[in-house]
Amino acid sequence: MKTGGLVFVFLLIVAVSVLLYVSQDYHSLAKKLPQLVGGVTLFLLVWELGVGLWKKRQQADGKSESVKEMPSPFVIKRWLTLGISLLVYVIFLPKIGFLIMTALLLLAMLWFFDVRRPLTMILYTGIIVGVIYGVFAKLLYVPLPAGSWW
Repeated sequence: MKTGGLVFVFLLIVAVSVLLYVSQDYHSLAKKLPQLVGGVTLFLLVWELGVGLWKKRQQADGKSESVKEMPSPFVIKRWLTLGISLLVYVIFLPKIGFLIMTALLLLAMLWFFDVRRPLTMILYTGIIVGVIYGVFAKLLYVPLPAGSWW
């Protein structure tokens, strides 16, 4: 696994850990699904991080010291921005609410990953947020955070 992938996995572990911490304040029924999904995701991410580090160590033992692979600054900046965006999303989700925060996160990620046409960005965001809201809130009756600032 490349260094950028390991950094991404680590940032996701941090984001899921913050989600699990924030979900402690949810209603007893509403926190079951985030804790289940977060717990399973956290386990799988820690597993992936361990396997990636183990493979990286095995590869380093077979390579000479002069051949080291460094990620480009652009890749590091992209992963850090993604990680920070996910962290901001998880922190402000209970305060601002699911619909607005998810739409803002999706718009930011589309912009950051070079989807720049406004109509495409709005359509993708609307469809994704609508499908997630429809499945969880309307079909499965899972209460999504409405936001305490409203």
